[in-house]
Amino acid sequence: AGLVAEAEQTLEAMPRDIRDSAEVRRYAALLNFAQRIGGAPDHAVLEQRIAQNGDDLEARDQLAARLALAGDAEGALEQYLEILRRDRRYGDEAGRKGLLAMFELLGNSGPLVHRYRSQMFTLLH
Repeated sequence: AGLVAEAEQTLEAMPRDIRDSAEVRRYAALLNFAQRIGGAPDHAVLEQRIAQNGDDLEARDQLAARLALAGDAEGALEQYLEILRRDRRYGDEAGRKGLLAMFELLGNSGPLVHRYRSQMFTLLH
């Protein structure tokens, strides 16, 4: 519904034990992605920007968030991993934090999470 600020307030108002539940953490991850695309260009424009300049990490970050919200988990994970490869420190560690948010969204388990967690670990160490 586009009520990102209201969702954030609702989340913050929840008791800590409820906020720490797996289900609410998944909603918090979705909220994070919704916040990242505020004012972002549409999907096609972001892909064009990346095609023209692979180092456009802002476009990669926004595209990853759009992909996550659209249900394309692997596409989002790829973009966040690429951000991590190109600049670990970009956007207050947007690549690492984006990967962690995606893992949370995916329930922190499954082959996709394990594969990308392993790749993230390799890049970070």
